[in-house]
Amino acid sequence: MRVLLATPYAEDKVHCINEFFTGVSRQSCKPDTLLFIVDDTRRRKKLQDYLTIAQQQHLPDVELLFEQTPEKSDHLEAIGEARNLALSVAVQKDVDFVWFLDADIHCASNALEKLVACNAGVSGALVASREMCPPLSRRPSRFNMYRRAIDKGHEVYNVVREFEPGAVVRVDCTGNDCLLISRELFTQQRYRWKTTPPRVGEDFAYCLDAVDKGFKVVVDTSVWVDHFSPLEVFSSRGCRLVRSWRYGVPGGHQEVRNA
Repeated sequence: MRVLLATPYAEDKVHCINEFFTGVSRQSCKPDTLLFIVDDTRRRKKLQDYLTIAQQQHLPDVELLFEQTPEKSDHLEAIGEARNLALSVAVQKDVDFVWFLDADIHCASNALEKLVACNAGVSGALVASREMCPPLSRRPSRFNMYRRAIDKGHEVYNVVREFEPGAVVRVDCTGNDCLLISRELFTQQRYRWKTTPPRVGEDFAYCLDAVDKGFKVVVDTSVWVDHFSPLEVFSSRGCRLVRSWRYGVPGGHQEVRNA
């Protein structure tokens, strides 16, 4: 089994890079290749230099690759292009799985192993949405499991709130935060997105297209991850990057959750 770990990366996630690498280095089965698709247009020092040093400290035996997509004004277009670039590299490398893991995610040591065991076209972990902490945001975090439905003639995506903890849940769409895609799927399907209203994110669109092709899309609710907030606002003038856990406590990825 050969796995390409793909991570779209930007400077605003540099504050939790060590946690990211620690989570990957402790995996019971490690990826063969780590691909960073970097946005380094805002740094004087190349992000590649910083990430290379961190990778050598944590994952010296894993092949490291870098790619960069052209600068895009729209986030949906930029992230969609980055993910498609990762799929192209996966085809070139002839791997069995693409594991998308965002740089603000820290996962338990059996995450990759359990996602592979799901034996689905798309397998995701249980991830909380990344929201700013109160009082900056009053929206509660929600888990990334959705089923589509028709409401007043429009397609809507309802959050799956009722599930047996630890179960593998069949869904219509989930996020790319910690997501495994099988070779059978990624060799025949690319990411798409829609920037004009109604906007469709690249993650939902990919899952929906997979379901329409007959592939299973699942979330293994025993695969918990820790999701960092991007930043903490401390004044009207700006913000600072911090290690802020979305839920649980530092070290909340304990194996007991994945029993």
